[in-house]
Amino acid sequence: MTIRPMDRLLLASLAAALISGCGPSKGGNDNNTNHHVGFCGDGIVSLGELCDGANLNGQSCTTIGQSFTGGNLACGSSCTSWNTTGCTGGALCGNGSIDQGELCDGANLNGQSCTTIGQGFTGGTLGCSSTCASWSTTGCTGGALCGNGVIDTGELCDGANLNGQSCTTIGQGFTGGNLACGSTCASWNTSGCTGGGSWTCDPSYYGGGDGCDCGCGVVDPDCAGSSSSVCEYCNEYGSCDEEGTDCSNIDPANNALCITVQCGNGVAQGAEVCDGADYKGETCESQGFITGSLACSVTCDALVTTGCSGTPVCGNGVIEGLETCDGSSNLGGQTCTSLGYSGGTLGCGLGCSLTTFGCNGWTCDPTFDGDGYGDCGCGLVDSDCYGASSA
Repeated sequence: MTIRPMDRLLLASLAAALISGCGPSKGGNDNNTNHHVGFCGDGIVSLGELCDGANLNGQSCTTIGQSFTGGNLACGSSCTSWNTTGCTGGALCGNGSIDQGELCDGANLNGQSCTTIGQGFTGGTLGCSSTCASWSTTGCTGGALCGNGVIDTGELCDGANLNGQSCTTIGQGFTGGNLACGSTCASWNTSGCTGGGSWTCDPSYYGGGDGCDCGCGVVDPDCAGSSSSVCEYCNEYGSCDEEGTDCSNIDPANNALCITVQCGNGVAQGAEVCDGADYKGETCESQGFITGSLACSVTCDALVTTGCSGTPVCGNGVIEGLETCDGSSNLGGQTCTSLGYSGGTLGCGLGCSLTTFGCNGWTCDPTFDGDGYGDCGCGLVDSDCYGASSA
């Protein structure tokens, strides 16, 4: 029987903890009601908890020492903190502390500066806006480096400044033409170059039966076609995607070439995290918020979540953000049978994620059945097992 990696021990540890919590006490009293094993979500304020669900332990917005004058207090998802989004009359922005939903507060910039917020600044004094939800960059200097005509750190070129390079010197097999600088200053625009089409990678890789090499100027005979979907290697020395790791910069239609990634064209390509309104399928909800609108950084390398709002509260009965359930009464319309089990009772875990411990049939992760590891104690005999014995 093969032992699965350490992260698979978590379920076993949890099961052991639950079993031990139901056993006899040291004094011999088997009445579990006198020995409550508390957990966040059971509605009882146990040792280490401030609150639990609707049980606020007698506290309110006005009694927790955060300057609120009214409103509705709630319990945080971990039962160890308060959810004050429903409280009113406070003055959190301006108290000098980074509270929920704030980027900064007064002089407290959360360790950030003009040079660390991803807006291309090289110096100056960063400030916090009056709402504590955005930066004040009026004191920052040196922004918009790409386009200033100077080769700054991380740039190959800048505008007409090609750093002494030409079509014939950039190692892409061109024999002439006019080289230009890419829009991000981090790549070349070779559309004006001529005489290309020569193999730019290690000559022994061309048709060497060693796999499909891409970005090497011409299509490798080892490739099953010219699309990027057949690429096996793209980061060999001499490839236009030499620094890549997943061939995402290879031209989808011609795997001999790389796409020209242009930040600002509204299409998230290659290593870009986003571009304009193209967030590659990401939303505020997928980033852990309840609602709002994402934005993209000016350099296309980071999502900006200042327009997102609301932190999911596990235990309020509403499925929010990345939650798949919230309490036993809101399972998002799922059942054991809809998840592929033969029946049973579906549950909602402490982190507001569905739990299948009460489902009949295969009770472990469905992907573990027949995955090459022999799993035991899962309700059914794993097809990876050589027999039904524990041996």
